Amino acid sequence: MPTTVRVAVVNYSCKLDDEAVTSGITALQAQVSDHLAPVWNVDAELFRLEPPTPCAGVYGLMLRDGTPDDGLDQGTAEATSHGLPLAHVFLGDLPPSQHWTHAASRELLNLLVDPIVSRMVYRQLGDGPDQRHRLYVHDIVAPCATYAHGYDVAGWRVADFVHEAWFVDEAPHPKAGFDHQRRIRRAFELLPGERVYAYDLVQDAWVAIDADPKTGELKESAERPQSLRARRLVAMLAEARARVLFLEACGGKHLEGGIPGGP
Repeated sequence: MPTTVRVAVVNYSCKLDDEAVTSGITALQAQVSDHLAPVWNVDAELFRLEPPTPCAGVYGLMLRDGTPDDGLDQGTAEATSHGLPLAHVFLGDLPPSQHWTHAASRELLNLLVDPIVSRMVYRQLGDGPDQRHRLYVHDIVAPCATYAHGYDVAGWRVADFVHEAWFVDEAPHPKAGFDHQRRIRRAFELLPGERVYAYDLVQDAWVAIDADPKTGELKESAERPQSLRARRLVAMLAEARARVLFLEACGGKHLEGGIPGGP
């Protein structure tokens, strides 16, 4: 039976009226309970918190004007006043033709599956001297994140998301497909125009992997994840790497029991 968490939705945006927020939350609730819960084993009870007040035992989903860059510049908190996970939906650069629920869905689904942004997936590519060892960010929306790849629930657009099989190269083709909309045909495939991030353990560098909008061909570039939530992974790996280098510089004198965790 799926684990159920409570999520308080708080509207700080001037772009959304009460009717749009209430109706949109209903659509998000349907997506989580009917589509996400059966495949990721986590469900949620969404409710609007009005007025915004400290609320124990719940996750938070904040609807804000402004852009993700504003969140990074302002050091936006990622925990509620009670220390539970908190995600932000920035609507400042949302095109007028797009529903706010799609941006909210992207944040909400990842908040439920990986609340503290701590999961990564190891993948080995190639053989011999060209062999690569990478840690992929465990983002269940990124391979199919754009608005065009979303779908409608109760008249509102929400984000498509991948299933667990997407993260496993050797997995047989699942009956339910690799994503909810069944557009992805194999593990680690990206839909055209999408982007995921991975950390290359050999080169000690972040890699952005992009699918060409027209051909779907994958291209790579050196770039760190830029999202507010992903910055925790960047910091975590940088700290782990620095520890390894320090221990190596010490000649292994402090390697009692080996190096716990980290690349």
